[in-house]
Amino acid sequence: MPIQLPEERAVLEQVFERYGWIPLQVRPVSGVLRIQTADGTFALKKSSCSAEQLAWLHKVMEAVQSKGQEIFLPWLKTSDGEAFVQSEDAVWYATPWVESDAGLRETIPIEELPTMLAHVHHSAFPVVGKQSDRKQSINAERLQVWEDKLGKLAEYREVLESRTFRSPFDHAFANDAEYVEQALRFAVKGMEKFIQSDKGIAPRYTLCHSRIHPSNLLKKDDGWVWIDWDHAAVDSPVRDLGAFFRRFSRQLDHEKEPQFYLARYEEGWKLSGKEKKLLALYLAYPERPLRLLTRYYEMPDRIEETIAIRRWEEEIGHLRWLQSLIRTLWLGNKGNGSKTRKTEAVRIRSQKR
Repeated sequence: MPIQLPEERAVLEQVFERYGWIPLQVRPVSGVLRIQTADGTFALKKSSCSAEQLAWLHKVMEAVQSKGQEIFLPWLKTSDGEAFVQSEDAVWYATPWVESDAGLRETIPIEELPTMLAHVHHSAFPVVGKQSDRKQSINAERLQVWEDKLGKLAEYREVLESRTFRSPFDHAFANDAEYVEQALRFAVKGMEKFIQSDKGIAPRYTLCHSRIHPSNLLKKDDGWVWIDWDHAAVDSPVRDLGAFFRRFSRQLDHEKEPQFYLARYEEGWKLSGKEKKLLALYLAYPERPLRLLTRYYEMPDRIEETIAIRRWEEEIGHLRWLQSLIRTLWLGNKGNGSKTRKTEAVRIRSQKR
C-alpha cells in the first residue's frame, strides 16, 4: 500500500509515538519506510489488510517461531505491547531493518528457494492445517477469473486478425496464440473437474504466502527470508509452488529440467498424487503471457515493441520448458488407483513456427 509522506505526517507521528521512536531520519525504500533512531533502524510497513487479518497472521507466526523455526522477520511490539498500529485507513507494523540491495536479487539462491518454501509450508502446517474457517477452496468465483481470460484471449486474437499490417509483436503472438489458448483451456477444464470431484477442496492446507515473487525475498546475515506476508492465507501448498515456477521464470536455470526444482521442494515436504495434479493445473495456467498481452494491447504506451517481443519469447519459452513436468504430474499419478486413460493426456502441443 503506497505511503504518502506529506499527507500522512500526522498519522506517522502517532505511529512513531506508539512505537516510542524519535526518528533521526525517515525515508521510503521499496514500499516501506526506513526509520532511523538512536536505538536502531527499523522498517515500517503500511498494510491494506484488515487488523483482524494481521492479528491472525501474527499469532500464526509467533506459534511457528515458538517451535524454534526462524523463518519470518519478527514484528516489533509497540510501547503498549501491540503487534501493530491501526489508523483510520490502514494498519502499520514494524520489523528490524535489514540492509539490502536490489542488485542482490541477481544472487538469489534459486536452487535453495523450493526447499525454503517447503520448510515454511511444513513448519506452519501443524499450526494452521486444521483451521477450517480460513481454508481457501477453488470455487466458481475463482474459476471464473480463469474463464474470463479465455474471453480476453479471444478479443486479442480478434484484434490480431483485424489488422492489415501486423507489428513484430503481432506476428510473435500469432505464432503462439493457439498454444497459449490450449494451455489455458487445459487449466480451466482441469479446475472444473477438480471442483466437481473434490468440491474444490485441496488435499492439505498450510500457510501460503499468496504473493510469491522475487521482490518478496530479503537477504539477512544468516540467509534469505520470505517477507511481506500480509496477504497470507490458509491454502494448498501447490498454489505457492506454482507461483514460484511462474514468477521466477528469469531466475530459473532452463538448462535443468523443471523436475529438478520440484525434487528440491519435496526434500522439505512430499506432495501427494492429488496435489501434483493440482500443481499441473497451476503450472499450465499461462499467467505471465496473458499479463503481457493485456499490457501490450490495452496499455500500448507502457511497453516498447522490442521489450515486448523479448519478454514474449522468454515467457513462451518458459511455458514450453514446463511441459515435461506438467505431463509427469498429470499422467504420473493414478489418483485412487484407477488407470489413467490416454485421453487424459495434457493437450498442450508445440506449434510449428
